[in-house]
Amino acid sequence: MRAGRQAASAAAQGPELSKAFTKEDDDAGFTAPPSRKRATRLTRLGASLLLARDDAAARELLEGAEIVEPARGPRAALGARVRFADERGATRDVVLVHPEEVGLVPGGVSVFSPLGQALLGTEAGDVATLEDRDEELDVRAVEWP
Repeated sequence: MRAGRQAASAAAQGPELSKAFTKEDDDAGFTAPPSRKRATRLTRLGASLLLARDDAAARELLEGAEIVEPARGPRAALGARVRFADERGATRDVVLVHPEEVGLVPGGVSVFSPLGQALLGTEAGDVATLEDRDEELDVRAVEWP
């Protein structure tokens, strides 16, 4: 009978809480961890274009931004200007940039876009395949602005 009363009493009090959910000490403070906000990454070209603007949004983007220096090799990498021709022969110049710089850098194409992915690592004379359209691109030049 005694075990039955203890079980009924425990059921009336509710489920037993883990120590993790109890307040042990009024003096124990909680310090929130630092923000895990990812720093904005900008190419040198994108940063210089932002510096030329005189507005609060540009200053905020530059504050704490990580400036990525161009590789300056023969292969297309972040910050490179790539000239290519599509299968119709139309020539186009693009600059490989971080997503934050698309719209800021003239001709900027995100390195994470299908076109950016196709052009990364190519050099003049290579043929890149644009997977989402099953189209070949003839890389004509890789330059560093």
